[in-house]
Amino acid sequence: MGDFGGSRCDVEPCPAAGSQSARNAHVPGAPAISLGRAIHAPSHAVDLGEIVFGPYRLLPQARKLYRGDTMVRIGSRAMDLLILLATRAGRTLTSEELMTAVWPGIHVERNTLRVQIAALRKLLGVEPSCLDCIVTVTGRGYAFAVPSVSTTPLRPLSTAPEEHDLSPPQPALPLTRLIGRDALVTEVGRQIGAHRLVTLVGPGGAGKTAVAMRVATLAAGRGEEVVPVDLSPLPDGELLAAAVAGRLGLPGNSLNPTATILRYLSDRRTFLLLDTCEHLVATAARFVEAVLAVAPGVRILATSREALRVAGEQIHPVHGLPSPVAGQVAPADALTFPAVRLFIERAGAASAGLRFGAAEAPILADICRRLDGLPLAIELAAALVPHFGVAGLLQALSDRFALLTSGYRTALPRHQTLLATVEWSYRLLDEAERRVFRCFSVLRGAVAWDDAVAVLSFDAADAALVKGLLQRLASKSLIEVTPDGLGVRCRMLDTNRDFAWAELVANGEQDAAMARHAEHWTMRLENWTPEPADSASQRTGWEAMLANVRSALRWCWSTEEGLPLGVRLTLAAVPLWTNLSLIAETIEAVGHALDAIPSGDPTRRRDVMRLHAALGGALMNIDGAGERVQAAWSTVLVIAEELGDREARLKALWGLWIDRRNQGDARGALTIAQTYARLSSGVDDPLFAILGDRMLGVSHFFVGRFATARGSIERMLARSGTIPRSVQIAAFQFDQSVAARCFEAQILWLQGFPEQARAVSRRNVEDAVSSDHAGSISYALSEAACPIALRNGNLEELDGFAGLLMARTKGAGLAIWHTLGRCYESFLLIGHGRRDIGLRQLAEVLGELRHIRHGPLLTHILGEYAAILIDAGRPVEAERALREAFGRLRRNGEGWCAADLKRVRGELAARNGNPVEARRWFERALAESRRQGALAWELRAATSFARFLRDQGDTAEATTTLSNVLGRYGEGWGTQDLRRARSLYDEVTVCSSIAAIRSG
Repeated sequence: MGDFGGSRCDVEPCPAAGSQSARNAHVPGAPAISLGRAIHAPSHAVDLGEIVFGPYRLLPQARKLYRGDTMVRIGSRAMDLLILLATRAGRTLTSEELMTAVWPGIHVERNTLRVQIAALRKLLGVEPSCLDCIVTVTGRGYAFAVPSVSTTPLRPLSTAPEEHDLSPPQPALPLTRLIGRDALVTEVGRQIGAHRLVTLVGPGGAGKTAVAMRVATLAAGRGEEVVPVDLSPLPDGELLAAAVAGRLGLPGNSLNPTATILRYLSDRRTFLLLDTCEHLVATAARFVEAVLAVAPGVRILATSREALRVAGEQIHPVHGLPSPVAGQVAPADALTFPAVRLFIERAGAASAGLRFGAAEAPILADICRRLDGLPLAIELAAALVPHFGVAGLLQALSDRFALLTSGYRTALPRHQTLLATVEWSYRLLDEAERRVFRCFSVLRGAVAWDDAVAVLSFDAADAALVKGLLQRLASKSLIEVTPDGLGVRCRMLDTNRDFAWAELVANGEQDAAMARHAEHWTMRLENWTPEPADSASQRTGWEAMLANVRSALRWCWSTEEGLPLGVRLTLAAVPLWTNLSLIAETIEAVGHALDAIPSGDPTRRRDVMRLHAALGGALMNIDGAGERVQAAWSTVLVIAEELGDREARLKALWGLWIDRRNQGDARGALTIAQTYARLSSGVDDPLFAILGDRMLGVSHFFVGRFATARGSIERMLARSGTIPRSVQIAAFQFDQSVAARCFEAQILWLQGFPEQARAVSRRNVEDAVSSDHAGSISYALSEAACPIALRNGNLEELDGFAGLLMARTKGAGLAIWHTLGRCYESFLLIGHGRRDIGLRQLAEVLGELRHIRHGPLLTHILGEYAAILIDAGRPVEAERALREAFGRLRRNGEGWCAADLKRVRGELAARNGNPVEARRWFERALAESRRQGALAWELRAATSFARFLRDQGDTAEATTTLSNVLGRYGEGWGTQDLRRARSLYDEVTVCSSIAAIRSG
């Protein structure tokens, strides 16, 4: 997914703290690589080149392997092994190192590694030169032993800033009550003001997050852009960049989310809070280095149990709260110490009516000292006061104090302290509470109460017991239970989760618990109807669902038994990913699922069909049109016909229709739309029927049948309001009403209603923005709002729409829409008098549109480009552009812009001094526009023809030509085309009158 993903695999003693080698010491002698999905580049680069051996090319960052120009399908674990071995060619890696890196946190047998190595050898061995590329070093491990391995250098990332108009939404930062942290908050605020990176370092439970959030809250109160990112739900570093992108308001669907973030932040002033970095410390360090290198206006406040060890980092330790020193403080004064005050407050919250005075002060002071003043440990202990009383609690702590000071030798002292505290709380639970506590560790984020109960229950009869046990765990501060607008959510603190997971593994329960977890989220999503995430609580629910899906899929792909469930979960999660515009994540998950299905298994054909449908839908946002998109949807169609599945066949036809439309093949798209319309007449789901109307309307539009197109579009819009937009997006990528109104607006403009067209397009943008769905917003802007503002000559409005389009698609995996945004920016440059710069950029855009094979607007843009070249005195280039446009017109039947292309051809003939040819083309343009009922094209043709006639001295015919068109307009007199036509009409009318007087 991103540049900085991956699991840490430390197998050497750590070098000196802060050294560059310390961060690269994951495998002996290795280049800086993070195994799970990315390579650590120097701070000035974020993109890795390729590793070439024999006929193979390995792209570690993209996690792709090519043999020649053909991509080789390879499983996730096999890819991990290949990257690890190839990047350390010639070095021996032990089995333990490989297993730790490839299966982090999971116990696997050596046989599992041998099976993966054997499969990898077989895969590479089809090429004789690579038959023995992975060798077994007896008694030691494995090595990559290809005679010639070459790598390309890292490509530096351009730091040139790009303009954007949108800021990420300012989050609601919690105003938590802090005790004894005022001075710390002030000092950290001063440090982050003077330095670009400050890391709060301390043990789990010391209150790092609370301090960081208070600093961030104060910054937000001063009007700063503050973006807090909670990294705790992430299982490892692979998804760090996607998580940051999501909090920045960038769709997380880019194939390279880190590069997206760097481009976005390069020219912004942002306060970025990265909370809970310890489990991703290596990945977080590389990410922070990259951001600091290219984004001078960004300040980062991080919380972690260990320093990031990044150049320029200011480390601020967060210690426990001050506690009274034994025998040195009067009892009354002891009650004023922050640690004691926190204990009293939390104990009072656990049991109303508790009061403490001077008599209890020495005991409270002793408890807080024994807990090292750690806020979390104090809160855990305070919650037990109602059960033990303070004297009993002190005695229990005394009995268990050895655990607090003599944990694992390999753990840091602060880890020993907190883990021992959590373990002690855990030992006080009965067995039923312990089981639920352990199993809760499989859940990620703040999950709904019902989801937690379902995952933790063996059956319906067990659910009532689990609810009671969860309430008891909450009362003991081992889980957090909080209400929100949709009910109750519960979550486990990360430190507790670490301990609970370790206990789950120690009891051999992890696979059974993860299986229940994956099964629950699969069934949950299989029965899920997407609803707009238009409130904070709904967004929290979607985020928790996403975090748990990711965790569940990781487990599914890690075990043979989990593969079938992984396929089911992938299929069920597609609507969620689609609504969140997570294009890259969809493609990756679908790839895993297809790998998991045995080749040729006839019982899995339906699954294969549905997976290819998901793949085709996702690829359309990246490739637009092309072989991968066409292959995916063709596979869906073939299997749908085999299975007799009408709805799947309709979905395939829709995908192939999109492919034809994106390539500009108007005739081919119309044929598919007509087939779809016939087939959908017998389907119960109304969504298929309204989609058929839209397909017909859009297809008729592009072949130039505007009246027919308008009828289909209006019929579709009259029926689409009954279907929630989230359902439309989940099924067919976009809000279908938004997409249809784009063409309603375009047709209105062509038929001579420019003001109505403007009003429809503006309302459509507002509706799309309210959905916060990147694809639907891009559609509304690029297919209607921008072109109509351009044709009306409203540069101010075009500037706003194009800026919004660029901001919403910048690095978001929406390459097609971003290219169209640059197209409209080119016309803005030209409109503001910067013609040469605009023409150069427009030429680049045309090249990009050809490359991604995006045809719907290419033909007409070529005509507009030619018209500007004619005005610039560059007729040879204009001729070349028009030849290309007319070639596309003949091949594809794109009749919608034929009249305007003929008009431009007449302008070129007139400029080249060929009046006979010019008249012929102008008359053809007028005839074509009248046949289509395209009054707007007729106005342009009449204006060009009248100008030509004026220059030929025939002002009488020029006057008649313009009056025939102007008399049929009833609005839009302030638009560019009508202003020009009226001005020319006034001129030729006067000239005609003078000529008549003279001749008379």
